[in-house]
Amino acid sequence: MKTSVNASKKPRFFYGYVITFLAILTYCAKSGILLYGAGPLVNELIKSFEWSNTEIGMAFTIKGLVGILSPLVGIAIIKWGPRNVLWYSGIVTTICFGLTAYVTQPWQFVLTYGVGLGIAMIFTQNIGVFTLINNWWEAKRGVMTGIVNGAGGVGQLLFLPLITWLLVIMDFKGAILTMTVILFVIGVLPQFIFIKNTPEQLGLQKDGGIVGVEKAVKPKKYYFSPVDWHVKDAIRSFPLWCIVLSWGASTWAFLTLTVFGFTHLTNQGFSNTFVATAMGAMGIMTIIGSVGAGMLVDRYGPRIILISSKVLLAIGYALFITASSTYTLWMTIIFLGIATGMNTPAVSTMIPSYFGNKNFAAIQGSVIWVLSFVSAASPLVSGWLADKTGSYTAAFTVTLVIILVGVVLAWAAKPPAVPTHYVEKKQPIIGEALPES
Repeated sequence: MKTSVNASKKPRFFYGYVITFLAILTYCAKSGILLYGAGPLVNELIKSFEWSNTEIGMAFTIKGLVGILSPLVGIAIIKWGPRNVLWYSGIVTTICFGLTAYVTQPWQFVLTYGVGLGIAMIFTQNIGVFTLINNWWEAKRGVMTGIVNGAGGVGQLLFLPLITWLLVIMDFKGAILTMTVILFVIGVLPQFIFIKNTPEQLGLQKDGGIVGVEKAVKPKKYYFSPVDWHVKDAIRSFPLWCIVLSWGASTWAFLTLTVFGFTHLTNQGFSNTFVATAMGAMGIMTIIGSVGAGMLVDRYGPRIILISSKVLLAIGYALFITASSTYTLWMTIIFLGIATGMNTPAVSTMIPSYFGNKNFAAIQGSVIWVLSFVSAASPLVSGWLADKTGSYTAAFTVTLVIILVGVVLAWAAKPPAVPTHYVEKKQPIIGEALPES
């Protein structure tokens, strides 16, 4: 039996903020070290071992391709909860990244960084982290998602210059082992100790309500499905594939920029220090874009934010291709950073908005394998084009075309019609509060 909301007091501090902070630590460490840190890492491997772009691109291709296992992530999260999945995969991630310090041949880099780290990372990234946010937040879901995603920008700002500096004062092995320790201390251990999978474990509800106490229902300002879709129905939905493929366009752009952008800019005459500073500053723009997008998602809905992110990304890439002065480069950083930050808050709120929260992990896990093929193709194709043409211009031009396709797909991702075989609680009406289950 539910009591009135005044019959029991809310806790002074909602543990959901702790969960958000732990998600921030996870995203900051793993994005900053394992994703954005790839630029200086690739630059060092090319110069120290004289490996080709294609050889290095193969490791990133394999790393992306193992993402076809992503449906297992949703299954694992549903069965064991995000806490256990993040902890055990975090241990494997730490070990594989540490082993990268000992590579001397391309096949070793492919095995440790491509295969080992690739498999581990699919369990530690978006699905697990944002399942936690979706479990703990509803009214502030967009804002919290934006804040957590912005932590990736903080990681870029902090760890990109740090890795570059470590590679200057240490040898390759020492720099990687130092970052491995930082990764474990920030991105793995605290999560195991403090994460709770759901607010119900502490007798709470989403947004800080108390179990058994009826919570006021606030009107939703954008479309939200009145039912929780089954996975098999969701994957037959055209809008879901528009969302995923549009996300794929951003993934292609992100990986091409992350893997080869650093070397491209140094080839253009910019110093390593300046490039590291500029790419690190892009993290500030990512934070602004992410937090801002999270706030706007809660007000206007995720679709318009997804479209806007693709438009800004296209502008940023067009500027990046022609960047030859510090002014142009800084303008590029602004557009690319804001666009990168906007993407994840839009996608991570759009899927539960369209298909319900209950099966979010399983639905996203069932389609995110597409990003694996994108992640596999992007560095390989971009590296091959660079080797064939002698510059990175062709690779970045192809990427710009893919982004423009992503703009069209984002526009086409309109809310889906609820299948008729569901027993609907109520036909969804934009702007009207929907009862909670």
